[in-house]
Amino acid sequence: MNIDAIINLQAVFQEPHRDIEVANIHPLLQPSKDLYGLKDYEKVYSAKSAEGCFYEKRGVDKEEGGIIIVRPDQYVAEILPLDDYQSVANFFEKILIEAL
Repeated sequence: MNIDAIINLQAVFQEPHRDIEVANIHPLLQPSKDLYGLKDYEKVYSAKSAEGCFYEKRGVDKEEGGIIIVRPDQYVAEILPLDDYQSVANFFEKILIEAL
């Protein structure tokens, strides 16, 4: 089964892109995929860009981190504190159906 079939987990780090050490990234953010089991390296992003800092633009506390739920059409549907598990569950409870 494709690990990203239901929810595609990605991460936005505070370090500049070139400072992120690929060997230290959690395996959930580097899954082996498809027929040949190739590593997916496109799940990690840097908050810093030429346009500014992602955290500041989205109102995410840099110290606490956050959960950003993005719809398939790339619309940011929700931004929540990293430890607000109940709000994440409530969000997905409305749109996902229980597996049989």
